[in-house]
Amino acid sequence: MTWGSSAAAAAAVALLLAGCSSGGAAHESAEPAGVADASAAAGEPAAGEPAPVESVYVSIPYQPPVKHGAVPGAKIHVTQADGSGGNCTLGPAVRQPSTGRTGFLTAGHCAGTVTVDGEYLGEVEEIRVTRDEDADAPVGERPPAEDSGIIWTPRAGEKAAAYVAGRPVIGALSETELHALPRSTMDNDAAGVPVCNFGATTGSWCSSFWGAGGYIGSGGGIDGDSGSPMFLVDGDGNAILIGVVDDPAGASILARTLRRLKIQPITAF
Repeated sequence: MTWGSSAAAAAAVALLLAGCSSGGAAHESAEPAGVADASAAAGEPAAGEPAPVESVYVSIPYQPPVKHGAVPGAKIHVTQADGSGGNCTLGPAVRQPSTGRTGFLTAGHCAGTVTVDGEYLGEVEEIRVTRDEDADAPVGERPPAEDSGIIWTPRAGEKAAAYVAGRPVIGALSETELHALPRSTMDNDAAGVPVCNFGATTGSWCSSFWGAGGYIGSGGGIDGDSGSPMFLVDGDGNAILIGVVDDPAGASILARTLRRLKIQPITAF
């Protein structure tokens, strides 16, 4: 699909965050609404939410798209069972300790047979595409919102796969750590920590963190960028993974996929 304007993306961010209150990732306050509202007005976290941490993350200069190779950010062509197809992006490289297998994550809606540089890479497996509000299970039993799948391939174990946009990967944030990041507000977009992405169409882009409920809210990206790694960059230039791009409004939370598939990010060191 073709993604719309920046205004549409901003609206989509608002919808993603607003729709998260019914799902497994939402934080429900143990305090009466008035107490939570008063805390928020005073700049304090609502009860039940982790306190925001001081930002130590930075934006990065623009990096053009990957030209070739099976690495995070590379363009992949996906052919579906009915013969239709399209382009997506390779996401983070991961390893499953229990089996030793390696693979690349991508968006779950990029399901099909994957080629890179015209060569077969694998099938998108272990797919989950759910939203908190439309999962089939009853409220309280719904799986966490997620849009991810994995391409099992030994090529994810190659040294180059441990880098994103030229930045060495040193790990991934837990969901608790993700919720503690400084976030933007309607009055102050700059309050959000910068989160960066690396897509096959756009190359790199960074935008403000709008929070994480069902999905991570952060704008940017166009058609073909689905599956891109979303990450933070620390003051030393290292990449810390947080998500897999779902659409221009944000990304699927990486920690959920790591937990579901019992996998770990492949790091450079």
